Amino acid sequence: MSSERSRFPMKLALPAFCLIASPAFAQIGYNAQIKPILEQNCSKCHSAADRASGFDVSTPALLQKGGLKDGPGVVPGKPDESAIILHIEGKREPRMPRGGPPLAPEQITVLREWVAAGASSDDFVDREKLMVTRRNNRLPPAPPATSIDELIAAKWTNRTPPALCDDVAFLRRVYLDVIGVIPTIEEARRFLSSPKPDKRAALIEELLARNSDYAAHWTPFWEEALGSSTAPVTGGIPNHGNHRDWLFRSFVANKPFDVMVAELIDPTMPGHPKFRDGLANGKTLQVGFILSNNHTETIQSAANVAQVFMATSMKCASCHNHFLNSEWPQTRFMAFAGLFSAQDLELIRCERKSNQFIPAKFPFEVPGTSSTVPTTGEERLSLAAAMITDPANPRFAKAIVNRLWRRYLGLGLFEPIDDYRNDRPATNPELLDWLAVDFMRSGYDLKHSIRLILNSRTYQYRYDPAEEDHFDVSRPNKPRYYRSPSLRKLTAEQLLDSVILAGSQKLEPEKRVYLDKTTTALTRALGRPASRNEISTARSDEVAVVQSLELLNGEEFHDLVYSGSLLEKADPELLYLAALSRPPTKTEQNQSVKYLEQAVFARTNPPAEKVWIDNNLPAGEPLPNAPGVTRRLFRDANAPLPYGPKDVLFAEGMIDPQDPPKQITLQWQVVGQDSFVYRKSLRNPETGKWLRFEIPLSELTPRASSGKITGWAFDQTGGKAEWRKAGIRIAQTNPTAELLGDILWALTASPEFQYIH
Repeated sequence: MSSERSRFPMKLALPAFCLIASPAFAQIGYNAQIKPILEQNCSKCHSAADRASGFDVSTPALLQKGGLKDGPGVVPGKPDESAIILHIEGKREPRMPRGGPPLAPEQITVLREWVAAGASSDDFVDREKLMVTRRNNRLPPAPPATSIDELIAAKWTNRTPPALCDDVAFLRRVYLDVIGVIPTIEEARRFLSSPKPDKRAALIEELLARNSDYAAHWTPFWEEALGSSTAPVTGGIPNHGNHRDWLFRSFVANKPFDVMVAELIDPTMPGHPKFRDGLANGKTLQVGFILSNNHTETIQSAANVAQVFMATSMKCASCHNHFLNSEWPQTRFMAFAGLFSAQDLELIRCERKSNQFIPAKFPFEVPGTSSTVPTTGEERLSLAAAMITDPANPRFAKAIVNRLWRRYLGLGLFEPIDDYRNDRPATNPELLDWLAVDFMRSGYDLKHSIRLILNSRTYQYRYDPAEEDHFDVSRPNKPRYYRSPSLRKLTAEQLLDSVILAGSQKLEPEKRVYLDKTTTALTRALGRPASRNEISTARSDEVAVVQSLELLNGEEFHDLVYSGSLLEKADPELLYLAALSRPPTKTEQNQSVKYLEQAVFARTNPPAEKVWIDNNLPAGEPLPNAPGVTRRLFRDANAPLPYGPKDVLFAEGMIDPQDPPKQITLQWQVVGQDSFVYRKSLRNPETGKWLRFEIPLSELTPRASSGKITGWAFDQTGGKAEWRKAGIRIAQTNPTAELLGDILWALTASPEFQYIH
């Protein structure tokens, strides 16, 4: 049997694209009733080939987009505001069809009712239900009764199973793997002290049930895999859209993975993430994961989809036959890329046009599916999504279960992770097939497969460098036995979130690092990309000298470690539990106590207050581009105001009780920044008396560290407010806390903290 096909036979009962109409939506369908009317009466002038007045009636999406003159052709739910209805009824000139007989009254009625009901694009079939129905009727039979551990051990020559990791290692490993952060002291103590024999399985369930934390850990991975960006256009080039919220919601809901991918690719899916088009150089450009503004974007989109969702590297075949993989001639890739365009694509070899157009075609055999390719871009994307997520596609399920395996064991069943190919079989093809079929039969439930992996002995083996597998690119077929997990470096998000949690003993969802769009020397040194211009499914495991320098000397890492409230408790044992989820050894405890004895000879410095602005405020001026907002602004101070993460900013003001502002916002500019970096809005302050507003640096957005303030703005929306002085209250220095910070720094900078063992 071909290595492209599962080792377990497929059950094929329904054609891939059969439509199962729901009785609740059987009245008017786009394909059955609306499309024939438009093709017969409108397409001659308003189609992809001849878009009179810039108007194309080929798809519901293009109908809603409208043309150059009348605005949207269709406004869902509002037939009397829809240009196409107004023109065919003669309420707007010219009556349509122009030069032809008017539509029959029953045709106009059908069109009006279709628009009034929401102008659905898919015969009023719930496409998600349709997809699940098709999936359930095309699933392969249940895999053989076996387990991950049996399939792994079957490859061993040494049949003696390795030892399991201890509870401390498991605790830290599973917390970082499921929710992306270490446990609190309380959580660690509760697990380590439990005598229950099933406590590991119970902890896995507990963590998988923390839906928001689970989603927060997955989101940055998929943001990079989709090229998610907060800006629609960069340097005149459209980005792939901001997918963060859509990704987070999808993982919170544990959305079936095939539905999630279909939503991303298929614009007719109800959950398809939609973005505003970007404007660059006076042109409106499409924004999204799938881009087709031009030939280059189209083939790049096809290559990205193949890489991310089929673990197949096609990019080299986009402009010539693949040099290193004979299964990818350029014509095969161009046929696949045609599914991401409104028409077949021209074969352009090394930037030289051939005038040869390649018929669009899915590149893998998917039994039981239609070979007919639609003629519109939207329908082709629907076809691409259906073919990619079809249970008979030989690469979709295997690609994602291999990503899961690599995420939790450190090395994939096939490597490189994005280069699944016929001439390089998986190191354990039986396990790969078994996991893929089990995943499909679970309803493409990611948590199901994650639970399966985490509960296996294989995942829970003790880390042993002598047994650890490695992938050697010069020997890609060298077997891997998984008798030890691979050593894995923490991501920037895992490491920084864990440092913050270790010091504060609180996991604050709104302050997790993945939400902070700023890039710093520390985040870059830890491997977080400064931007997401490229699609990426893995970060480098290499450790550069710059990372060591940032951990040793960087201000940002220093401030994160030394600002934690735990340092006030004067107990080194707590620091070990906080950072490493274990108590210190006797030697470590003695060394810590001896180090802390230095604090006996130091004095605690009392807090100090520095007034920076005092009764010399400029008059407020209207803020451009913000109607109703008045700003009092200080900028480019001769004597910048130093601050630290524990300091407290303050401002004294009085709100007019007769005319209070709707909103008051304080903003601060720091050295090295052209705009205001930190901001804080004051909610419902008292009126009629002088008030002191105190803003701890720890509460600012984004997270504050050390620096110097050079500018301060007092913004108010409407109303009246007076300000008389502002400054900073410098936190007192606790020498014991400083020394405890030294210990915590040593722990968080250690390999035991920086890696998942």
